Amino acid sequence: MFVFYCKNSLLGNEEFRKKMVEKYKFECKEVECSGSIELIEILRAFERDKHLVIVGCLEGNCRYRTGSNWARRRSQEAKKIIEELSLDCSVTFLNASRANESKFENEILKIAKW
Repeated sequence: MFVFYCKNSLLGNEEFRKKMVEKYKFECKEVECSGSIELIEILRAFERDKHLVIVGCLEGNCRYRTGSNWARRRSQEAKKIIEELSLDCSVTFLNASRANESKFENEILKIAKW
């Protein structure tokens, strides 16, 4: 699994990120804002792994106002391309904050098992 994460999201917390990386063995890349990830970057990430996760801030809590909305849209665009090409890979967008830590971990566990 490869994870892009907003530095202001839950994975921006170094202690939590290290725990998750050790437990679920994924590679990750910090970005200034999840909304700054372009569609081509998402598609290129599939060269690293067939499961991609984009982690953004909770809706309404983005420091850049609409970053999470842009990230969600781009992940949906990537899903359409994946379906059209019948590729065996996945892209998932997750909102994450300290308040939903356990829900986030459950979602990562589901993806890791896929």
